[in-house]
Amino acid sequence: MKQDIGQKLALYPTPATVVGTVGEEGKVNWLLVAHVGIVSHSKLLLSIHSSHHSVKAIDEAKRLSINIIDEAFVSAADYRGTGVKVNLEMAFEWYMKAANRAMSMEASTSASATIMAKAWSRMR
Repeated sequence: MKQDIGQKLALYPTPATVVGTVGEEGKVNWLLVAHVGIVSHSKLLLSIHSSHHSVKAIDEAKRLSINIIDEAFVSAADYRGTGVKVNLEMAFEWYMKAANRAMSMEASTSASATIMAKAWSRMR
């Protein structure tokens, strides 16, 4: 069902993404993030629970990649496992962009990002 949401600085439905991180000793990890928001023309908001293994790498490196999932990338992005128990480095074909950003070669659209600010919210 199609709905008109009016003039909003929003993107619905939000695209599913695979976030690439580089942690300790250059280990690449991937995290599926489905809550991505547009804050402004130059800023995005990613909603990631602090329990995820990739959060530590994001905190340390202050950089990540955002890889948009499209139909061709769905089966690869549906990989099951976590970076703690399973080595996800080879879950996707990837290349290393300057400044230690792991970019997926399977995503049709990718962007590298630098963390500018971090906000914590507690769910009750």
